[in-house]
Amino acid sequence: MDCCIKKYPLSPLENCTASRSDVLRVLRDISLKIDDEEFENNKDLPDWKQECIKNYVRCQDDNWPCYDCIRRCEGQHKWPADMCPPPEDE
Repeated sequence: MDCCIKKYPLSPLENCTASRSDVLRVLRDISLKIDDEEFENNKDLPDWKQECIKNYVRCQDDNWPCYDCIRRCEGQHKWPADMCPPPEDE
């Protein structure tokens, strides 16, 4: 399941039949690697997709419509700051 979620980070619910908790767990693991600048699992992804994943994971605690935000980011290749302000870096 983890490999599928990493392969399809923007649409794991559809492509992997993953539960939301599985998706959050895997994406949080990825986020920790982002914060540590060890983005090895996704180093081959385009920069825009890495940014989408990073913002999605950080968004989870901020009550924004995170799933809608990442879907729009997937389509536009840019985080939709008008509907989902980028999470503050800590």
